[in-house]
Amino acid sequence: MDMMVESFLISYAAGTLPTLKDIFSKKPDVKAEIDRCFIKAVERWGALPEVKSKAKKNPETYLKELSDMLTHSPKGRHPLENSLLLLWKDEIERNVTCRQFLSDVKIEKILQLTLDDQERISEILRESEEVRKISDEVKSAIHSLAKTGIKSCRSFWDEWAIGPDFELETALVLSGRDKERKQLLDYMEKPGVAIITATSVSEAMAFAAACILLHDELCSKRAVVVTDKEAYERIVSVTKEPLVIISDVSTVNHHNAAAKGNTVFFCTTPSATRDGIENINLSPIYPSCFIEALKNTFGNGTDCYTLASQCGYDAMNLRRIKGIDLNRPSWMTDQNRDALIALALIDGWDENNESDRELVQMVSGMNYDCFSDQLTPLLSVDNSPLVKIGHHWKIKSKIDLIINLIGNITDKHIKRLAEVVTYLSMDIDPQVKEEMESKEFKFRKDLHLFSSSIKHGVYESLAIISVFTEHSNPALSDEIKKIVREEFTSYDLEKYLNNKNYIYFLAEANPDAFLDFIREDIKKGDVIMSQLFLGREKELGFTRYQIYFTELLGSLECIAFDERGLAEVTDILLHLLRYPRVENYANCPWESVCHIFQFGLPQTSASAEKRIDILESLAGKYPQKVYSICRSMLTRLTKSGAFSINPGFRYRKKYVERQEEVLISDIKRVCGLMLSLYYSSTENFMKTLDLAMYPGLFFIRQELLDCLRKEAENFSGNKEIADYILDSLKQHRNYPDAKWALDETALQPFDELYKMVTNGDLFIESREFFQEIDPVRSKKFDVENIEKDRKESIKLRADKLWEIIDRYGNDRMLDFANEVENQLAIGEALSCFDENTYAPIVYEAYLKGKLEEDTVVRYFRLLWQRIGDTGYLKLYQSLRAESKDDTKDSNSRDFSVMLYAPCLHKILLDKVISENNDDLLEKYWKRVEIWNIPEDMSLVEIAAYLKAVKRYNTVIHIMHCNMSDPSFTDEFKVNVLKDMTLEDPRGINRANLYEFSRILLSIDEGKLTDDSDKGNLYLMEILLYPRLTHYLNDKENLHVYKALAHDHMLMLDVISLMMSQIDKGDAEWINILHSFLTDFPGVVCKSDEGTIDYKALEEYLQALKKLKSERKVPFLNTFIAKMLRRVFFSENGLSRDFCKLVESLDSDEIDNALHAEIFNSRGVLTQDAFAGGEDDRELMEHYDSLAREYALYSPRLSKVFRGLCDDYKNMADHHDRQAMLTRYR
Repeated sequence: MDMMVESFLISYAAGTLPTLKDIFSKKPDVKAEIDRCFIKAVERWGALPEVKSKAKKNPETYLKELSDMLTHSPKGRHPLENSLLLLWKDEIERNVTCRQFLSDVKIEKILQLTLDDQERISEILRESEEVRKISDEVKSAIHSLAKTGIKSCRSFWDEWAIGPDFELETALVLSGRDKERKQLLDYMEKPGVAIITATSVSEAMAFAAACILLHDELCSKRAVVVTDKEAYERIVSVTKEPLVIISDVSTVNHHNAAAKGNTVFFCTTPSATRDGIENINLSPIYPSCFIEALKNTFGNGTDCYTLASQCGYDAMNLRRIKGIDLNRPSWMTDQNRDALIALALIDGWDENNESDRELVQMVSGMNYDCFSDQLTPLLSVDNSPLVKIGHHWKIKSKIDLIINLIGNITDKHIKRLAEVVTYLSMDIDPQVKEEMESKEFKFRKDLHLFSSSIKHGVYESLAIISVFTEHSNPALSDEIKKIVREEFTSYDLEKYLNNKNYIYFLAEANPDAFLDFIREDIKKGDVIMSQLFLGREKELGFTRYQIYFTELLGSLECIAFDERGLAEVTDILLHLLRYPRVENYANCPWESVCHIFQFGLPQTSASAEKRIDILESLAGKYPQKVYSICRSMLTRLTKSGAFSINPGFRYRKKYVERQEEVLISDIKRVCGLMLSLYYSSTENFMKTLDLAMYPGLFFIRQELLDCLRKEAENFSGNKEIADYILDSLKQHRNYPDAKWALDETALQPFDELYKMVTNGDLFIESREFFQEIDPVRSKKFDVENIEKDRKESIKLRADKLWEIIDRYGNDRMLDFANEVENQLAIGEALSCFDENTYAPIVYEAYLKGKLEEDTVVRYFRLLWQRIGDTGYLKLYQSLRAESKDDTKDSNSRDFSVMLYAPCLHKILLDKVISENNDDLLEKYWKRVEIWNIPEDMSLVEIAAYLKAVKRYNTVIHIMHCNMSDPSFTDEFKVNVLKDMTLEDPRGINRANLYEFSRILLSIDEGKLTDDSDKGNLYLMEILLYPRLTHYLNDKENLHVYKALAHDHMLMLDVISLMMSQIDKGDAEWINILHSFLTDFPGVVCKSDEGTIDYKALEEYLQALKKLKSERKVPFLNTFIAKMLRRVFFSENGLSRDFCKLVESLDSDEIDNALHAEIFNSRGVLTQDAFAGGEDDRELMEHYDSLAREYALYSPRLSKVFRGLCDDYKNMADHHDRQAMLTRYR
């Protein structure tokens, strides 16, 4: 039968049975059974869970592999995959349906195998038999010694990784260790001994086991984990086949085992490594990899970030915290128990801080040196509980340590802890309160006696012990809570500010005491609260205001997660709403209470029913605030938004479902409560209108409309309310296909509401036609429709304005013009009326200030377009004539508006000139807009007129738009730009700076014949340099930089020019000089071929050095160093000429500047917080090599490189320490 099955599968997979597809289509149950056999085979397979899970999803993938294996295809395949395919074949042989199927189709006819096929299959079976014999022998040996300290890799891993309802991922010991994994697999190829070192022996053994299990089934079957000396010696002596031995036994000769053909991996800690033996050193798993492995193990429902942090990113600590390893660590002995309890209570401290050392003595009851001496050996033990990072001591996993010691904490320890808390609370830095009350930004030295590390550790210990013993040891928990209550009782504002960073821990340790602290302060008149919730304006800072209530508010939010504390927290938050919101801070009592009570994702475990009960109970005390909360609850249902989910306390579990079902009955109940508390205001009316118009709240719309109808009587004639209703209606009608849009039937009640508010007032009803957006808009957006819509909009506006004039008269029409959103639209409408009647009215209104100038300009411009130039000039003459008949002096009447309003036209300009009035001409050119250039006027002529009245921005714009016009000569451009720059260099706005830069770069310096023009060109670029550079592309250079590249000595004159301005007291020139020197591009004295003229360069730098000495030029040493750095980096390898150059300058100041330039050329370093100093060490080694290379040729350069080497070494050490501190923070 075996042969029949194999032949069938070969033929089936190879496609040599053309009738099978037809048979399967008639018998789908057979195909299903073959797939079911595959699933069973996977379940029997000895692979890891994550591998098996992936395999189950792809049976078809393995079908061709099965055929290749049975035909003994030479294709390479993982041994683990071979075992799966053999299991699949075995399952098919056992399956009754499959066997019957083979008989039914007379499979014998198919099984006419060639002799080669039969030989191949026989060879496979022989190989399989050999593997079975080796495996059986190893199994037999392991079985006989299983009770004496020997396990298979699979047994060891299962015992190491399987927890109550989970199995740890192999990634917890393999992630980021690919190099070490390859080392291990390479060592397995031959007999020998290798040492695997890790912070924990157990982790080292788990690493080896996981590597072997994932690599090769045969290897995993001949690999054993040995933890007993006697068993080790017996298995080495009785087993003839070579083994892979993973062991932590240190009292045997591993080389003896290797001499018998075995591969030995001796697992130990770094302190036990030996010379002459290959080492595989396991660095700690990278935190991000550790967290990812936790997510794969526990799923996203677990806060893997917190769990990873609590266990110190250490697999052994994780195993104890999650209940896999229930044994106490070997280092936890009776002799060091008290020291470990003190360590757990403190967590971490700074050994260089005298106060920290005294506190350690107080907690431990030991002399500090004795305490330190007792802990020092623990730094190198297996799975050490602590680390020492520089002069900082830190526990790896505080939770793990306290869990193991909590039963040994006695009254003695609690008494010491209480004394320590008292001392910590008295640690006051008076600057903290002064800083809060001051507007000035100051850098200050921390005057606290104790380090933040030891404070954090002690206060966190209070929280952990209080929470973890609430049920198991209530007496101990109560003692901790008593300490916390006494602490809060002693708080005044200064003490609170000095300890606010630890409020979370105190509130977690005793939530009731924290709430009592706030309530007592409220009873006393908000002595502390009033100061904390007052926004403090600061002169310098990332935000305009600084707030001091973040920790208090966050603690209240955490307490609110438990419904037992929700009512009290809500009462406090509603009280705190009396303080105004600080700027636009999202962190405020209002946002907190809204997030707690919102539907859908409430930040509390309390049900919607419970939350509404609380609001109803507080409605009498805070009616307006409860109203606002109810409105917010409904409003947040109508719009999407983002908020930060409060993670809750660190150690108290959050019994809260993140998502809740929103019931209509709850929404109606909230709506009813809101309307019962409704009070009249413009904002409330508008917000209620928004809720009523939201389609998703249709089931409460009628109740909301009833409220709005009653309110409409109070707001009759209210323009703001009327505009708001109208805008809302337009929004729905302009976008009828939107999901949120109401249909016409649903909008009808809101039309009626609008009429109730306008109450027939024509002014209010007409306001909608004079908004920024035109009243007529076609659905199709194109040029033709735009023009058509504009004309229809103007006509419609004219009709509406005529209704107002007809009913109220011209004076009231002018009043209306000053009430509308868009007064320009009034000017457009008036231009449609008889000009002889309304031109005088508009002009008089302008003179009396009843119409804005822009409105009058729009009126006369449209009038010009309607009646033409002849009619317009006739009208102008008519108004001039009327003014002469007026009793007032006609010279005081400003008629220029009529002449410049229609934009630049030659006929109007001629009229201005004919008036022979210089003031009129000047006013004309100051105000006239240039839309089109008249055919009978030149661009230069217009630019000259505008330049004369100092309209440089307009001139620049015209020149920029007509860059190719030959009439704008380079000399003309220089003169315009020069006058503009000298007039007001700081007044040039951003838009003009861009156009300015384009015109500037278009100037061909070679065509400037006058040296003064070149000087003015350079002067402009220098004056505007700091601002101008923002508008240059990467490869664009200013003329002055181009000149300096060819005549580098010109730099001396440029610097001298700037220094003369600085000497006059103009501080702005200091910034210009700094920017100019800092941004100077390229390398001087460099040929087009790229070679450096070192003689000219030395002359240049020596001249700069001399100028520095004579004129005390700031930044010049840095500039010289920048030149040197660029030359150094442009050279390929060691340059003796460069060495001579540095030595010739003979300046310690320049050497120091060169050091800084090279160091700063690295730029800003951004890296992972856990990355450490690996990159810094590469640079350290690089500059160490350069220091040695240049030592013979330039002692100064060698000294610079040695200094850089030292700097990067210090940075590497610093980043290593920071990475470690962050890991165990």
